[in-house]
Amino acid sequence: MSQVPTLVVQAQAIILVCLFHSQLSLMSLGLAGESNWILMRIFGFVLMPVFLMMAGMAMSKSRKTNHNQVFIARVISYTWLYIVWTSIYLIPSVVALLRGRVDLPTWLQAAITSYASPSGTLWYVYYLVIFISSAIFINEKYKIYAILGALVGQASAHYAGLGKISQFFYLLLFFFAGYFYRNKLTGFFERFSPIKLLVSVGVYTVLDVFVITWSSNYRGHDSSPFVLDLMTGLGIVWFVQIAHILSLTNLSKLLQRVGSHTMPIYLIHIPLIMIMYQLCRLVLGHLDIIIASKYASWLFGLLSVHVSMLLFKPLKRISGLFAPPRWLIKLTSRERQHTLRARSTTAST
Repeated sequence: MSQVPTLVVQAQAIILVCLFHSQLSLMSLGLAGESNWILMRIFGFVLMPVFLMMAGMAMSKSRKTNHNQVFIARVISYTWLYIVWTSIYLIPSVVALLRGRVDLPTWLQAAITSYASPSGTLWYVYYLVIFISSAIFINEKYKIYAILGALVGQASAHYAGLGKISQFFYLLLFFFAGYFYRNKLTGFFERFSPIKLLVSVGVYTVLDVFVITWSSNYRGHDSSPFVLDLMTGLGIVWFVQIAHILSLTNLSKLLQRVGSHTMPIYLIHIPLIMIMYQLCRLVLGHLDIIIASKYASWLFGLLSVHVSMLLFKPLKRISGLFAPPRWLIKLTSRERQHTLRARSTTAST
């Protein structure tokens, strides 16, 4: 392999995300499979950092050409997606309100809070808006301070007992790593290396055993932010090496297609899993074997990937559902043109 198999890496990550979310969604129904928990133990904390590192690497390509224009367009796009899909995710609560299951003041408070403080899977889109916005203001020569700031923020918040803030800086660290060190990471990941695979898996396993052995002093992987960072970095190394292997198989084209639909799958799969479950219950009744099976989370997780891609084709025709509407794009482009004209006028005077 002469390049990083980015789409295959994203496909691996989104498939596992769908499996894990299927497991969590169906757990309350008694449909959780033990084998899925094993996968979550191995891959769980690698997936979102690898997504954000890849997002940082993608944004890094625009740093030298039309830097601000591309970044502003991305911020507007993700902000729009966040607002639209938060509104869609509120539909069940609207139904509950109309049926009188919740009073209006309580509903309004919950609805307003959901926009200001994301819950569920939309936190990823929310974080992307913040991370990209912060990257706009950081000069290349200060990149080491950005990395150190993320590390210090993560450790400080962790030892202060602020878990969500610690997680924020933890994920920001990997976004900055991809954004500021894209060339080095590309050089490191662009070829398959059995040595990298074996060493990363070996060291990762030793650290994991260490964490489990000293569980009385360590609260899992998040017991020490630096242990978590190291294990995540090692996990990303062997995760990318596995992608290199898969890219050489007959699954390569399928995985690349899945990887190119990462965001639509991410947005659609959560409500889709529950809709598919309810439809199966409706059609098959209470005597079904599939839903009662311990493999239900696997079934619905994998189906959510495929069905999300199928639904994306007709749904993308709906203006504003997966991208900002044309009027917003035109408006922002006009604002940028006015700003550029103002700057050129100021410079000439």
